[in-house]
Amino acid sequence: MLLVQLQTTQPQQIPTLHRRASHWYAQDGQITPALHHALAAEDPALAADLIEQHAWDLLENGNVLVVRSWLNSLPATLIQARPWLSLLEAGVLLTTGQLTAAEQAIALLRARPDWPNKTVFAGELAHLAGVLARFQGDNPAAIRLAEEALRHLPPHHKSARAAVLLNLAIAHIATGNTAAASEALTSAGAVAASSQASHGAALGLGWLYVRQGRLAEAATLYHYTIAQMATPNPDLSTQGLLTRVWEKYCCCAANGMKRRLPSARALAC
Repeated sequence: MLLVQLQTTQPQQIPTLHRRASHWYAQDGQITPALHHALAAEDPALAADLIEQHAWDLLENGNVLVVRSWLNSLPATLIQARPWLSLLEAGVLLTTGQLTAAEQAIALLRARPDWPNKTVFAGELAHLAGVLARFQGDNPAAIRLAEEALRHLPPHHKSARAAVLLNLAIAHIATGNTAAASEALTSAGAVAASSQASHGAALGLGWLYVRQGRLAEAATLYHYTIAQMATPNPDLSTQGLLTRVWEKYCCCAANGMKRRLPSARALAC
């Protein structure tokens, strides 16, 4: 009712009110409604700022569909004009398996001269290129690009460095270098700022222990990880990872660690 009245009497005030609502929601941590109000205010630059500030954490935690919907709400020309948004779009393409489009996007980004914060941007871009190389089966290139990314990313960019180390570990496993893989996974778990990255590192390290026949150590690590992940209301990405850890734990338990099974089941439920 009030909106109809405003549209009739003071239509020029509506964009201002939407911007205020956008800022309020953003300050309250509610990014999706903040984005909706920014778009309703016909302020794509504000919407782009919100996405640049908040989408990376979502993407790193597996919420790729949300990030993709946010990017789809922006004009393509705006995404192309902002390097960080272009990088985010390349990450979404890669995560959703659109490898040809991702390869083209990454190649265009590597040729751009207008990188912001060149060190961090170069690290994130090298990481995406490394993941792409691993998906394409070129593990030596994936290792080289991961090492390049680590040289660029500062120590305080913990989540980004953890993601690079996980990719590095997987590439080392594929080439048979289990010692380097173990070192990378241990480092990933140590620097991970997000629980998702830390648990992913634990899952990979436990799998490596199993391959080496170290079932007791693997079961202990999985048991600890289940305890850390067993929150009352885990999100979907955590539920999926928790299921994988639980399955790995049961496999180890069935091979000589059965006495730990009841406590692990209680933690996982």
